[in-house]
Amino acid sequence: MVDMVNVLRPCLHQVAGHMFEEGKAGSFVDDVGHFYKPLQQGPRGDRERAFYEDIASELAAEHLWRRTSSARRPSLRPPPFFPDLRELERRGDIAQRDEWGLVGSPSLHRHSAGAGAGSDGGASPHGASDEDEGTAAALMVDAWVARRGRGAGSAADSSTLAASGGDGGGGDGQASPERARGCSPFASSNGRGAVGGSPLRIDSTSSSSNGKASDVGREPDAEPEPQFSVLHSPLLRVIPRFYGVVTVGQRTLLELEDLARGYRHPCIVDIKIGYRTWYPEAGDEAYIARCKQKDAATTQARLGFKICGMQVWRSCQGGYWRASKRWCKTLPEALVDKALMSFTNNEKGLHPQHVFGGPHGAVAQLQTLLSWVDVQRSFRFYSSSILLLYEGDAQDAEGAAVRVRLVDFAHSFRTNSSARDDNFLLGLTSLMQRMRRVQGEDLDIAFV
Repeated sequence: MVDMVNVLRPCLHQVAGHMFEEGKAGSFVDDVGHFYKPLQQGPRGDRERAFYEDIASELAAEHLWRRTSSARRPSLRPPPFFPDLRELERRGDIAQRDEWGLVGSPSLHRHSAGAGAGSDGGASPHGASDEDEGTAAALMVDAWVARRGRGAGSAADSSTLAASGGDGGGGDGQASPERARGCSPFASSNGRGAVGGSPLRIDSTSSSSNGKASDVGREPDAEPEPQFSVLHSPLLRVIPRFYGVVTVGQRTLLELEDLARGYRHPCIVDIKIGYRTWYPEAGDEAYIARCKQKDAATTQARLGFKICGMQVWRSCQGGYWRASKRWCKTLPEALVDKALMSFTNNEKGLHPQHVFGGPHGAVAQLQTLLSWVDVQRSFRFYSSSILLLYEGDAQDAEGAAVRVRLVDFAHSFRTNSSARDDNFLLGLTSLMQRMRRVQGEDLDIAFV
């Protein structure tokens, strides 16, 4: 086993969550672009681990189905999710990390070779062109429409959101998300994910996590379900790459993509999405009461999002300005717009439109995610965050290389419900509206 203790170091660009400087177990990074997040003990850690393992299992089954099926079908390359195999080979520990036996897969080698170009943090971090992304989004919408046509989901209207918030908005203008009945945690009763940590078995009795027969066990000539990588391509593009789970001493760490790698001076903001951070299935009334109190004390319950952490590179000062936890918790609604504008102020010529606007800006990337959230019925996200990054040394939008990522899945669920995830959807919509509004406004630099 690799001596992880000697290759890990504290992450310097973590802006939210548990951090070393607060005397807590913070996150680590290594020299090859991986980020190591400590897993919480209990159901929260089980759910976050299971979220990544469940998706990895879905994609592994999809790859293996392609290999074992003789049916001729259009080639739909999934968004890159697994690491570049050449990187693991260089590390020399590939056998330990290949839980699903995919190292020898010719299709995965071809996929990895074609998709690894963006793994070092370039302008296209997942190795996909704009044309690929547009095609993937179109395929995703078509697949969901076809899936609903076969009765697999609800044909509920997913048109433009009403300001009242869908199915039960209150008279006070605040979203009242549906109770996601039928939701179940990714983690099973034994505390492991849907795959249970065991090698994937391919047989006619295999079932996918949504309770339907897996494509792996289908007859070759049978009409397959739309592929997971097509249905959920916008999600796969914004979640960090998953490399597995490692143990260092007494700690269990998720090994993920280091999202800040490739930036010289990364500017980062962590924004928690949703009008509520609790979920009805929690069952713990004391926990729900605490969450309601916290949400009401911040902008979470009023705006549908909350800034949890921020760092901005100040070129003139030659250092970072970092928001403290107290600053984030006490940020009033009236100053949220200024806080978003301040995030784009690197003292080198950038403006809000360079980070939030344009075809490659944050709003455009969030719109792709929003379109998926609007039609998907497989996931529920509570207390998850949008992580927005750009290059602090940039002078224009191209140099900023803006990235949007979705992180933190300790309260995420897989569901067969026909209801839309309005809590997350409306919170994301509210954030995008704010980002659109601040573009072109003058920034009061004295704000921070």
